[in-house]
Amino acid sequence: MGNISSLDNLIALAAGTGVPGSDFIYKDAISITFVGTASAAPTAPIVGRWHDLWLRTGIPSSGTIQGNASASVIVADSPDNTSYGAIPFENAPTGTQKWLTGMSASTNTGSVLLLYDRLVQAYGFNGTVTTAQSVPANTGTITRNMSGTNNRLFADIYTTVGATSVFITGTYTNELGTPFRVTSPQAFGNTGFKEDGRLMPLPLQAGDTGVTSVQSVQLSATTALSGGFGVIIMNPLLLIDCSSVGPGGYADLISQSPSPVEIENGACLCLAQEAMSTTQIQVVGHIDYVHA
Repeated sequence: MGNISSLDNLIALAAGTGVPGSDFIYKDAISITFVGTASAAPTAPIVGRWHDLWLRTGIPSSGTIQGNASASVIVADSPDNTSYGAIPFENAPTGTQKWLTGMSASTNTGSVLLLYDRLVQAYGFNGTVTTAQSVPANTGTITRNMSGTNNRLFADIYTTVGATSVFITGTYTNELGTPFRVTSPQAFGNTGFKEDGRLMPLPLQAGDTGVTSVQSVQLSATTALSGGFGVIIMNPLLLIDCSSVGPGGYADLISQSPSPVEIENGACLCLAQEAMSTTQIQVVGHIDYVHA
């Protein structure tokens, strides 16, 4: 794996010696698609809340969730850069590493965008079950960022759950390999916490800095509608401020902070949105990288 030794080295890499490249992004929130079902119009965004763009149409295409993601059989998998929904890129040449050096995005509505690596997705959870809903053994484990440090857990709603306010918790293995750690209870169900597309952080137990696998999720009571939701392990990579509609935002990781971010081979790069309005988002942009 290569390293960037200095700013001069980084500038030389970006100028050509690092085989610089760029990948195009276009996401349109007019529809969401599940494998084996027709497209459907998504629920309007909730201001101030996070929303996953994994299932939205565009380039890349919508992500893969088998069936209609309604509560049924719980499934877990580990998507990568070849999966539907992942921003496509080629793995770094042998003996080198890919480094994210910038990202540009223009949106039709004010937003904050998060670029993340989708490490694990488990889905098929039911909004009416109040006992622990377990991820199948040996399926909820990461294959990238193996130390677990910086990895985070999120609940991801695919089809709307019920209008009763409850709490959700999850159990996971932390960065030290300690299993059955428990996340802090978070609101789930009812307005702002029930809609398809909602992405809700599950804060880790005090003292933990990461996640290597997920074991289960549990609701404190029924939401009164099964719906369908999942839980994902992600590695957050970069935030970009797109509060200016039209011009959007640009993150320059060469001359500004943060430093270039490592993109592991096989990374399943995806976008999430913190909404600033109820307008469905459209995103046009690109990510830039070099190899070292």
